[in-house]
Amino acid sequence: MKFKRDAARCKKEIDEIEDTMFGLVKENMLSHDPEVQASFMFKNMQELHNKHEDGKDVQQQRADEEILAMSGIAIYVGGLETTETTMKSFIYAMIQFPSVQKKVQAEIDRVVGSKRFPTFEDQPDLPCLHAVMLETLRWNPAIGFDFVPERYLKQPPELDPREYVFGYGRRICPGNDLALQNFWILAASVLWAFTLVGEEEDPMPLQDEDRFSFGIIR
Repeated sequence: MKFKRDAARCKKEIDEIEDTMFGLVKENMLSHDPEVQASFMFKNMQELHNKHEDGKDVQQQRADEEILAMSGIAIYVGGLETTETTMKSFIYAMIQFPSVQKKVQAEIDRVVGSKRFPTFEDQPDLPCLHAVMLETLRWNPAIGFDFVPERYLKQPPELDPREYVFGYGRRICPGNDLALQNFWILAASVLWAFTLVGEEEDPMPLQDEDRFSFGIIR
């Protein structure tokens, strides 16, 4: 059955990513290279290395390493899927609302110019881009067809979607800051380099809710 073949293929791909990620971190840890930056997996692997340094409980060491590898891939895959979904929403919105796209591009051209890529140092000078990001987090054609980033530029601004899109309390996404920074640099770079347009024979109407479905999250 097709779904079983798809599941087996996905498992194989995830296992390969997990093995590659774990192997790279382990190699970096054992290299003692001062240029290697610490990470969640790097720090925990150091603790495991110290814990099982005597090599007496090989079975427990393998179990601990498997748990760490699974934790690392969960963080990676979770961030990958949500970032991909958000960027697809952003690109979809820019195609549907070209006037908004042109406004942000004009801001990027004025601040960044054409000689270099956008950097995080440009963030304070790109309020329109920031507003479009927030509106992308809020927006979904299945809920409402308006895309109005100006709602976050007025005083007082409307409720910031970052207050709810990442969850609440103990269940809040631990990678929300990283996700936002990743989204910002991707959005800034795409609009700096490209003008997004749809295909003439495929207008992608907003009313087609089935078209607005990206991956696992939506």
